[in-house]
Amino acid sequence: MIIGAVEDTIIAACKTALGRSVRAVESLPSGLTIGELEQRMRAAPAVYVSFLGGAFKEEAEAVLDARFGVFFLGQTGGDERVARLGAPGQIGAYEMFERAIPAIQGLKTPWGCLWARDMNNLFSEEIDRRGLALYSASFALPVTLNTYADQPPFETAFLQYRDDLDIVSDPLPVPSDQTIAQDSVQIPQSS
Repeated sequence: MIIGAVEDTIIAACKTALGRSVRAVESLPSGLTIGELEQRMRAAPAVYVSFLGGAFKEEAEAVLDARFGVFFLGQTGGDERVARLGAPGQIGAYEMFERAIPAIQGLKTPWGCLWARDMNNLFSEEIDRRGLALYSASFALPVTLNTYADQPPFETAFLQYRDDLDIVSDPLPVPSDQTIAQDSVQIPQSS
């Protein structure tokens, strides 16, 4: 599970860089949408990490230039400058990314190093209306997806299926913890 492991590595680096100054550092299933913001805005200030996809490199087979997004969510408390710049006792989005990005840039993983690609201000009236500030940075990591090539094909992992069935029926005087039927199926393999 390369993608999940890389997300976990980014999350660990952000937690180390930001400590207790943020309320959450978590993974998201996709980019940070307005719907996701609705669910997560109470956790601000927060950092979210997501696999964004990527492009396959033309010169190599199964090498994905994987992109990971890191979203920095600041909360205004009624003052948009607080979301960006922070306030006494509250980290702002600028400080979040100024501390986290250097911790991620060049971060070593078993598959290579993460490299920063871009930084975006995701300001919109909708986000501002919710009292938030949102910035994102993306990082690239070339990932070879044939790491399972030396393992047997998935379909050969299941040569036999076996299941014990516990069937309880009023007409049968069989205790409920006793197996009264057993199926075993051999799955034919074609060459």
